[in-house]
Amino acid sequence: MSSRLDFHPIADADTPANVNLVDPHAMEAFTCVVCHDIMKDPCRGCNNDHTFCKVCLETHEQSCVTTDRPAACPICRSSLVHAPDATVGKPLPMLKMLIETQHCVCPNECAHVGPLNALNKHLKVCPNREVCCPFAELGCSAKIPLSKIDEHLDACQHDHMALMCSSATQMTQAISVQGTRLSRLSNHVSGLAADTQTNFVSLEKRVARMESVQNEVNTVVLDTLGKIQASIAAQSAAVAAASTGSSRAKSSKAAGKAQAVPSTPP
Repeated sequence: MSSRLDFHPIADADTPANVNLVDPHAMEAFTCVVCHDIMKDPCRGCNNDHTFCKVCLETHEQSCVTTDRPAACPICRSSLVHAPDATVGKPLPMLKMLIETQHCVCPNECAHVGPLNALNKHLKVCPNREVCCPFAELGCSAKIPLSKIDEHLDACQHDHMALMCSSATQMTQAISVQGTRLSRLSNHVSGLAADTQTNFVSLEKRVARMESVQNEVNTVVLDTLGKIQASIAAQSAAVAAASTGSSRAKSSKAAGKAQAVPSTPP
């Protein structure tokens, strides 16, 4: 097979349903009566040793609780048993190991026959496994067997090339749109920067003007305070002078009265 398969986006393979065991008796013995598939994580559901898939038994019990029915064994209707951790069913690890070693055929109808526990490993490389085209993300909806991938790629080269061209065109358009948005954003940022610079210069002028006004106010206040202090000093001097003149007048008057009084004869 071509090395081109190395890049094929193959999804992880889960164990498929409806797997058939080679031994028909084992197939009958190991089939869960709830899901009708080979039991996964088998557990004992009742004291009559009826076995089921762990998930199937849990779903059955939850359904009984939801519909207000007694949680009973799907086969004999006896009470369900629980594990020590209180989960429904008691695990059967030996039975699980026995089931996993049973041989089965590939569900993709290739020639593979092998143990059940190796089925997933085979399915990842099974030539009949259906996979998506590597160009699925670009729009190719084809699903083909793994062994036919190279044939599909060769046969659909022109279609895949058209898908790639269309995808490239869409990417170019998207880049153009993003470029336009980026240009608008850049212009917007530039406008904001210019507005910010203008506002900053205007703010600087306002601050300078406020400082000038503040200086003028301070000058006027200091000048006014000086005049007030001078006026207060002048008034104080006038009051002091008036007080001194009044005291001298009173002294002179008292002296004149003293001279005018006649002396008493002895």
